Amino acid sequence: MSDKIYMKWSEVESCCEDLAEWIKGHSKILSPIEILAVSRGGLIPAGIISYRLESLMQEVFPVRAIPISTRHNIGINSEEVSISQTHYVIVDDICDTGLTCNLLKKQYPNSYFIVMLKRFNCDDSNLNYWTKNIFSDKWVVFPWDEPKIEGDSIIEPSHYKIPGLGVQVIDIVEALKLSHNKASSLQYLLRAGIKPDVPEIQDLRKCLWYLNREVKLLNEETSR
Repeated sequence: MSDKIYMKWSEVESCCEDLAEWIKGHSKILSPIEILAVSRGGLIPAGIISYRLESLMQEVFPVRAIPISTRHNIGINSEEVSISQTHYVIVDDICDTGLTCNLLKKQYPNSYFIVMLKRFNCDDSNLNYWTKNIFSDKWVVFPWDEPKIEGDSIIEPSHYKIPGLGVQVIDIVEALKLSHNKASSLQYLLRAGIKPDVPEIQDLRKCLWYLNREVKLLNEETSR
């Protein structure tokens, strides 16, 4: 039995069509709309949604990316955001913890945060719409996340390789059979300060979030 959930392109397209229909249904409230894509996971869904909206509403909806490294400042003055009449529709692939959603909703008061997938135990207090719930702690692998094959070698991101050991984080996770929370915590800890364009403090906060979640689950089990 696989310890991962693999999402197909057909499922991505179905989710994006659902999200586009939601935006269309709220267009009178949301107008004028600007679509912001959370880099990198939200880039492809946002592009599909924009294309679908153009077909549904005969209107062009440009997509602007929010780079991970500059989520606190993407070229828009905070004062301009507060007085702007634009409604920002922020798109991401999954709400895994709720941290990204909460951060961006504070920065963009007139925003609506929508995702394809929502993890069952995430903080969804600031989430406006999602298409599917994930009632599992399994990793979700999107079509654009699958390893690229080039000849006989698999090209893997360097930030998941542990210097000097010749192994990747996934090797440790599989060898120790770690739970989702432990595996996620380890992943964010070991890549903190290494992954390009991602602030070290952001990965460390995510590491702590998963650790606290694991402690909470263990406390609940022992108290039964």
